[in-house]
Amino acid sequence: MSAFSNLNDFSNYQIRNLKTDKSIDSSAEGLYVFWPMSEHSYNHLLLIEKDSFQIINMRKPLEENLSLFISFLKRNNYTKDDIFFYLERFIYLAELNRHGRIWD
Repeated sequence: MSAFSNLNDFSNYQIRNLKTDKSIDSSAEGLYVFWPMSEHSYNHLLLIEKDSFQIINMRKPLEENLSLFISFLKRNNYTKDDIFFYLERFIYLAELNRHGRIWD
């Protein structure tokens, strides 16, 4: 069971896998984008490991968030190809937020 097994706290949010764009389930580990179901929302990141999870608040400085994101990827032994893919997604997400758009 994932550390992020209680999804009831996020019932007013959309949570999508950053790579597959599938909805989250309670046993899923990985990287997710999420946003509240409201206008003028901001996209954020949810990083789920076996025993823990971390939320990256994308309103914080880009450099700080990028450091957390890269640390997660390295700690979980993602391949170089996956790291490049996720970094591209991270930049795309930051651009969406900069223009006031949600994940599409």
